Amino acid sequence: MKITNINLIQKSFTLVIIFLSIWILDCSKLKKEPIASKGVIDLRNWDFEKDGLASLNGEWEFYYKEFLTNEEIDTIPLSQKTFIEVPSPWNSNKTNLSYDGYATYRLKILVKEDDVNLSLRMYMIATAYNLYFNTTLLASTGVIGRKINESKGKYKFKVVDLRNFGEKEIDLILHVSNFENHEAGITTKLLLGNKQSIEGYFQKYEAKELILFGMMFIIGIYHIGIYSLRKESITSLYFALFCISSAMREINIGSRFEDLIGVEFSFFYNVKVYYFFYFASIVFFIRYMYSAFPDEINKYFERFVFYSQLQLAIVSIFIPTQLLGRIEVFDRILIIIIGCYLIYSIAKAIKNNREGSLIFLIGFIILFITVVNDILFSSHIIQSTSIISYGMIIFVLFQGLIISQRFSNAFNRTIHLSNELTKLSKIKDEFMSNLSHELRTPLSVIYAYSEMIKDYSGKSVKEVKEYGNEIFNESMMLNENISDLMLVTDLSTKVKLKKTEFSVLNIIEEVIKSHDKIISTKKISIKYNCNSSLVFFNDKALFSKVISIVLKNSIQYNKDSGRIQINCEIKQGYFELSFEDEGIGIAEENREKVFEKFYRVDSSIGYQVSGVGVGLYIAKRIIELMGGEIKNENSSFSTGTKFIIRIPTNVSE
Repeated sequence: MKITNINLIQKSFTLVIIFLSIWILDCSKLKKEPIASKGVIDLRNWDFEKDGLASLNGEWEFYYKEFLTNEEIDTIPLSQKTFIEVPSPWNSNKTNLSYDGYATYRLKILVKEDDVNLSLRMYMIATAYNLYFNTTLLASTGVIGRKINESKGKYKFKVVDLRNFGEKEIDLILHVSNFENHEAGITTKLLLGNKQSIEGYFQKYEAKELILFGMMFIIGIYHIGIYSLRKESITSLYFALFCISSAMREINIGSRFEDLIGVEFSFFYNVKVYYFFYFASIVFFIRYMYSAFPDEINKYFERFVFYSQLQLAIVSIFIPTQLLGRIEVFDRILIIIIGCYLIYSIAKAIKNNREGSLIFLIGFIILFITVVNDILFSSHIIQSTSIISYGMIIFVLFQGLIISQRFSNAFNRTIHLSNELTKLSKIKDEFMSNLSHELRTPLSVIYAYSEMIKDYSGKSVKEVKEYGNEIFNESMMLNENISDLMLVTDLSTKVKLKKTEFSVLNIIEEVIKSHDKIISTKKISIKYNCNSSLVFFNDKALFSKVISIVLKNSIQYNKDSGRIQINCEIKQGYFELSFEDEGIGIAEENREKVFEKFYRVDSSIGYQVSGVGVGLYIAKRIIELMGGEIKNENSSFSTGTKFIIRIPTNVSE
């Protein structure tokens, strides 16, 4: 059964609602979180069991170019203390500090005595840190240092057990150094909660990202398989490469890839691989979009994006890591511009009735919204969370819907073509049978009369002439059938109208005269009503052919001693010609079929009527070339058919 656009849209919105519900449930909190102020956050009214995890956002104490202990910070007068918003890089526009350097962060956390065994989720901190609880070193990532040659950056997700037992106050000290990244310090939020909740959150987050990686990677391999089986499907190849490069970019965030394979890589390697696949994913995505909508996306725009991102992917291997981050900032602006242009292009594809374009647009808009959210979030413009993984999942699933639609439509087209081939095979068999009959009959007559003339020994000239006339008539019939078959081909390619003025009445009378023999044999009565002064400006020979075909049809399928009425008249802007007979008539379901090539209404009747089944097809094609139409309906007589021809033309009386 063919998948309609309505069904696909319903499925699409179902997917959107499901994932939005998951995201809202994942991100929503029933209670407003406390915010740190002047280096202190009060969580005594926060129930970690009921309210969940708490973000340690707000003002932290901050001391640039210093590694201070808790005791040293306590000696600093309140008036000399400095503070910074977390999460945000210390080299933001508000501070104007350099990204390369080191600093100390401190936050006092006030908790209840029964809040024991709390844990902290550490996200990416740029780019090396030591975490202290009071004076105890709890965790470290990379190697901190006061100089570039002393520091060694590292990104790693961690869950840190604070080991607090009944303390009402927790002093967190973070020593951070950065010489590799363009953003320094605590750039993402830290989460505090009981150990079970933190570990559950961490596992759920990692599972979501690994599912995204696995899904993108497997779908990429699947589309490579499609391309290997059908090389002309270049769109599948580009989509596969986009999925795989996106999967590799995702798995190289933090330490996921290292944890997955059990091998530790350097910070330099992680960043280089991340940015290489980041730019590569844009390269393959723009190629994918262009191959999917080549008529709607400007090729120069596609080439600009393709080559600019390809160069960045190659250059990312060689340039310093901190410079890559700065390039990414400007590249984000380009991504938003690309997204807006692609939405416009897909909208044009919808207008052009491109298959699957509406579903594609819905999926792409959702992906684009999540991309914009993550750009603004990572740029610290809005307080949100990363949701691009949801957008990627929805976008890829929408591509699956489009592929299923295309497969379904292709299968339906295959069934339709199979039925058409069966039908054409039957028509071909009937045509060959009719053709052999139509060619064999005159040839047999010609052969018989030729033999009679060859062996004739009498002296009657009249008898010889009769034989010759029979040979001539059968030859003319044979020539007409062959000419009709040739005209079928010519009407599709070569025929051009050669317009001249001619009398319609003269054409009708000439055609009637050319069919005198069959008219006399069947005793057909023909009456016509046409003004003798009616002059028609068109192709005389082709017009005469149409009249001959329709008249011959009315004669052959008429009953003996039947009537034919021909009327021609001028109506508003067109010329109308009609033929009515008292023949066998045409069933309602066959009214359009009689104009098809090689179609015969009834094969048993067909053998009684000469012709190869292309007459009415030729008539219709000629009339369409003249800008007109031909149709049939029931005759006004008790039985029979009425053919009506309408041709727009300049007619004068």
